Amino acid sequence: MIEELDTVLKRLQYFAEHIPDKEFFIFYGSEPGQRSAFTARQVYTLSGRFAARLHQQGFQRHDVIANTLPNSPERVITDLGVMMCGCTPMNGQVLLADGEDFFQSARVSRCQGIIVCPCDSQSGWRLVKRFTSLGAGGENTTSGDGLDFLSLSCEGVGAPELKTAISITEENSGSKKSFLSGLMTSTDEPYTGQVEPDDVLMVFTTSGSTGYSKLVPRTHKEAISLHIDCYGEFDEEEIKKPKAARYSDARLGWAGGYPYVTYILSTTRVMKNYLVPQDETKHAHAIWTAICNEQCPSASIQQVDIDNVLKFAETSTDLDGSKLKMLISSGRPLNKRQVRKMHKLSGRVMVGYAATECGLIAMGCAFEDTEDFYCGKPAKGIRIRIVDSEGNDLKTGETGTVWVKGGPYNIVQGYFNKLEDPDPKTLKAFTGDGWFNTNDSGYLDEDGNMYVIGRGQDTISHGSFIVYPGWMEKKIEEHIEAVEEACVVPVSDPVLYHKICACVRTAKGSDFSETKLREFCETLFVESTSNSITPMPEYFMIMTEFPRSLNGKINKRELRRQAEEKFCPSMNVIED
Repeated sequence: MIEELDTVLKRLQYFAEHIPDKEFFIFYGSEPGQRSAFTARQVYTLSGRFAARLHQQGFQRHDVIANTLPNSPERVITDLGVMMCGCTPMNGQVLLADGEDFFQSARVSRCQGIIVCPCDSQSGWRLVKRFTSLGAGGENTTSGDGLDFLSLSCEGVGAPELKTAISITEENSGSKKSFLSGLMTSTDEPYTGQVEPDDVLMVFTTSGSTGYSKLVPRTHKEAISLHIDCYGEFDEEEIKKPKAARYSDARLGWAGGYPYVTYILSTTRVMKNYLVPQDETKHAHAIWTAICNEQCPSASIQQVDIDNVLKFAETSTDLDGSKLKMLISSGRPLNKRQVRKMHKLSGRVMVGYAATECGLIAMGCAFEDTEDFYCGKPAKGIRIRIVDSEGNDLKTGETGTVWVKGGPYNIVQGYFNKLEDPDPKTLKAFTGDGWFNTNDSGYLDEDGNMYVIGRGQDTISHGSFIVYPGWMEKKIEEHIEAVEEACVVPVSDPVLYHKICACVRTAKGSDFSETKLREFCETLFVESTSNSITPMPEYFMIMTEFPRSLNGKINKRELRRQAEEKFCPSMNVIED
């Protein structure tokens, strides 16, 4: 029987029939009491009813529909509903104010619809509102059931096939129902279109932290094969027994946050609902409350939230008695100070290195004395090479570019582009003999452990020096207590090509100054700091928040733009 469950939808239908009352998703709002749970049957039924509405509107098999909703029950239901209709769901990432990044993705994917929540706090709605008759001062008819289909006119921004905004409302208002309420009371029969194992399960977007996002497709066959290979197949009797839930705040539209193990292996996922109004002062409170209330033995928490969650947990609970068994970190390389903080929350800290195009590349258990940038050993089925600019293998301990090769389902075969096949970016990403160039900088030690310093394009050309920002960021974070996070970016220079800007994030109310940061950076070098060639920061920015991509990574492209604008506005040159 299990062998026949070769798509995510077949598995979800199986779970809806055999474990209908098992809670698949549990969401928490900013307030501790804001808990909402959705069972396997509810997820399947509500998604099928949304699929029926899409089908009624004329959406056809393989039509691409982008989803801009944040983590929420509505995001779960709409992503699955698009899939159940036979269409292709795509993560609708909007980072730039003018939407140029999204419209580029919409153009190459021939996207025909975009799911939005009509609220000015939501980037997707702010982007498309002006392309509807509502944005032009006209009126759109609303159905009253929390789901509306609005006509779009996007020819002027190069996305002529993007014709429909699928608008869902989060709250009941007077006689108008919310999207979920409308589906719950609907009499529509759930609809399931044709879906095959080789169909695209989801088109993911890369972070966009250093340029425009690439579109990465994953098929049902790839997802199921990889996860069964990693975790094993579920047992038909065991799935009926209660099992621990797992907390993860990773984005549902991000490859590292997609709920594979829920759909494939029936593992309950706990997360925050970001579609409801957020009280940032209670953010850490809500995360730790969700973990404790649901008795989650493991959790994945964004690094930017670790400090605040730790502060709350230390003052509000018996931390020794409520420690996590495992805390998983992803998104950026870690230093010892960050690992030590994580160990206060959990007895075991797992670090991983992954890429949207490759899935998990390396993973390992980090101890308090583990070396900085440690990522563990290569994952099952993965081979790693560290090469120089000519593609020659480097020796153990030497830093170079990370190349990866895997089995038939590890590495994607190409980027998702309906205008050019193959996508030119695909040709650049792979060597002639099939190695994927991650463009990350790292090295292997004598025991085969992986260390990743950062993105290859983050390297800074300063005169005759090639500077890897990671080591400088590590020094700043380790030795300056006031610094929560550091990021080093290049600033264009007509002589040296790049000068160096050190940006640090401090706690609100901190009196840490640029002078103190400069004084510390001067201690990092032996050479005279009067020598302009010395690769030390010349510019400094103290910030309480860094710009971030939707998956929580520092948006280095935007941070560099801000530095360029501040320190050399006459040049303002930023390469992709």
